[in-house]
Amino acid sequence: MLYIRTDMNNFIATGHVMRCLSIAEAAAEIGEPVTFILADEQALELVSGHGFCAAVLHTKWNDMEGELDALYEVITNKEDAVMLIDSYMATPTYLRKVSGRIKRHTWMILA
Repeated sequence: MLYIRTDMNNFIATGHVMRCLSIAEAAAEIGEPVTFILADEQALELVSGHGFCAAVLHTKWNDMEGELDALYEVITNKEDAVMLIDSYMATPTYLRKVSGRIKRHTWMILA
């Protein structure tokens, strides 16, 4: 399972989601299941329109540490999962805590 944690909204343009959709499509081509994890529903139509599942956390996009409990519910018992995080809002504390739940992870924080 590949989890992709990203967002788009009035402050974050579609570039993050579009980049992640390209990665998701490549993963799907080799048979890897993909689930996007979104703070809110603003990118849901775009992600779903490309045929991917998404979990909406119903959290604030700019407070990623505040979403950890909701995130853990999505990724529970997924020890073989890979997580890609494409966000400017991911703090070192967030990354450390998530890495304790996902054994294989990739941090993609692009400026």
